[in-house]
Amino acid sequence: MAGEEVKEIQPIPAWLAIVFLLFPHMTALPMEFLISLKGISYLGFKQINKKNTLNNLNRRLLYKYIGDNPGVYFREIERNCNLNRGTIEYHLRVMELLKIVTTYKSNNKKRYFTENSLSPEDITVISVIKNETKMKILSTIFFNLSASNKEISEKTLLSPSTVSRHLRDLKNNGLIVGKIDGRIIKYNISDNYYDTIFQYLSISSYFGQYDNLQQVPLLRADSGR
Repeated sequence: MAGEEVKEIQPIPAWLAIVFLLFPHMTALPMEFLISLKGISYLGFKQINKKNTLNNLNRRLLYKYIGDNPGVYFREIERNCNLNRGTIEYHLRVMELLKIVTTYKSNNKKRYFTENSLSPEDITVISVIKNETKMKILSTIFFNLSASNKEISEKTLLSPSTVSRHLRDLKNNGLIVGKIDGRIIKYNISDNYYDTIFQYLSISSYFGQYDNLQQVPLLRADSGR
């Protein structure tokens, strides 16, 4: 081709791609050594795929913990799973690469979920309300239709600048919408997330301050939804 001799080669096996990602320095080894059966046997590698990845006891432990605690982040996993940091990092990366677990980054924290266990809306809401301040603001908007920054600040006892920062994040995540009313922006829960937010916030401790959650459907009806 174009005066050059072309030779077809086999693509890199999935297991080898994982090894290169986990151990970049190994790319310096001769390819013949890495792909040979003798080399594989010597290094102790075996092919990891979705069918056998949970055969490993530590991975199975981590997978179960994530499934029982959706939205958990690394420090929580490290604190509660009784495994060293390097072991956790390795197995999480393997499960991510094989799409056994999925992640969502919120508030500079990478949160973990088991694959296909929750909808994208569930994952977004869970990730957001795990932040206490955001949950407080979201709850305030939920119970106070068309609330302004000032009203939210007064009800949550948070500074206007703090409220503004979290409102921006909530809006970027699609959970709330803002409507300009004169010189004021008033905020409401997004229709796309209303039911999901109600589902998760209704079982949170923050809602303990309300005596009767039956008021929620009434507020929703009044809003024209």
